[in-house]
Amino acid sequence: MATSDELIKKNVVDELYWNDSVDASCVKVEVEQGVVFLSGTVSNYRARTASAESAAGIHGVLNVQNRIVVDPNHTAGATPDEVIQDTAVKALCWNPDFQGANITVNVNQGVVVLEGTVGGPLEEKPGRKCRRATDGRAQDRESVGGRADPVPRR
Repeated sequence: MATSDELIKKNVVDELYWNDSVDASCVKVEVEQGVVFLSGTVSNYRARTASAESAAGIHGVLNVQNRIVVDPNHTAGATPDEVIQDTAVKALCWNPDFQGANITVNVNQGVVVLEGTVGGPLEEKPGRKCRRATDGRAQDRESVGGRADPVPRR
């Protein structure tokens, strides 16, 4: 038995609501004959991709047309700096590669700045891992203080 478009829409909206990578209030969902049309504006590509993946996983969805626009300046539902900082700190603490590393995480208007020291080949990994851990919610910044390294060296 085919799933009705109304049920598919309800299930997609519910799935978006529970997906931490997506601010569901920024995504409009329409369904026609099992095809889901997503539209709206989000602040990063992770949210855009996660929206489409969530929709595609719903029973009865035949196809997903992702028309979501990415605007890094979009602030509706923006993640507070304190949440980004907490997520980045936890990502570093939970990762065995960084146990014992002396890294301070500061966040200002969505920009994550890592300061401290690490040893060995880990020196360029903290920034990338933090960006992944914060689901791209923070603005990407490849350098700290104009340096090419995410973590200054001693």
